[in-house]
Amino acid sequence: MHIIKNFFKTKESAVILMFTGLFLATSIITPAFLSYAQLINLFRTISLSLFPAMGMVFVMTCGSIDLSAGSVLAFSGMICGYAMVTWGWNPVLAIILALAISAVVGVVNGFLIARWSLTPMIVTLGIQYVIRGLVNVITKGVAISGFSEAFTNIGQGKIGAVPNAIIIAVVIFCICLFIYNFTVFGRSIISTGGNKETTRLAGINVTGYIISAHVVCSLLAGIAGILMTARLGSAQASAGSTTDMYAIASAAVGGTSLMGGSGSIVGCLFGVGIMELITIALTLIKVDVYWQRTVVGIIMIAAVFMDIYRRNSSQRSGS
Repeated sequence: MHIIKNFFKTKESAVILMFTGLFLATSIITPAFLSYAQLINLFRTISLSLFPAMGMVFVMTCGSIDLSAGSVLAFSGMICGYAMVTWGWNPVLAIILALAISAVVGVVNGFLIARWSLTPMIVTLGIQYVIRGLVNVITKGVAISGFSEAFTNIGQGKIGAVPNAIIIAVVIFCICLFIYNFTVFGRSIISTGGNKETTRLAGINVTGYIISAHVVCSLLAGIAGILMTARLGSAQASAGSTTDMYAIASAAVGGTSLMGGSGSIVGCLFGVGIMELITIALTLIKVDVYWQRTVVGIIMIAAVFMDIYRRNSSQRSGS
């Protein structure tokens, strides 16, 4: 009984119960959902969507936002594929190049926002268009394919019955969970998002932590792009077109404040699960894809109200 009471006191309890309820409802409405193929498809999709969503937790916690994550995802996959196919690079070197460029984008975003006090939404929206434009200029809108088996095995292979993408996602999730909850970096970005001026007066390098949070976000989006390219066997210029909104919605539904100062990596996992579960459930019951986007939009609006409610409840309990 004590464990149950403690569970309901956590900010992740609501999103975990919501995910569980949706999972059970979908299973009852469409029993085919519980097939091995459907469940693996769900967990693989969650794995790929989890990376940019966790990155969004870091930037949102420190009071920022990143609308360029989807473009970074596409650019990372495209650069990786281009280096292997056009330049004949080894997959390892191509992956390192893609991640390095992703990190540079994060540095640019963070520097413009933190050093010059520019509006995060405008900066990252501008970077989104720049990166997406470069993707289309380099690829001419044509997918890049013809990768080696060693590379495609990263996204298509399995260890036993578990796809590599899921295993990689679990490892990265554990790393992000540790960094966010148990390191100085995690505590510092939470403090930065809560009150930048107070954090600065405490001797914490606010500019450095905001830049670092954006680098983490871009790196995670870059990893997702590489995994997606390996999974599909091709680098698509249109990849990640809805990633930004899905990532923000997943993080917000999972308990990360849109105003900064608090977040949850565990909640983000279940937030991603809810978003993907809704998409799969609507697909199984043959709901038009355009209505699916409408549902996502409603969820995003609901997430804003959830954030306001959480903040008001926190202020009332603190007073």
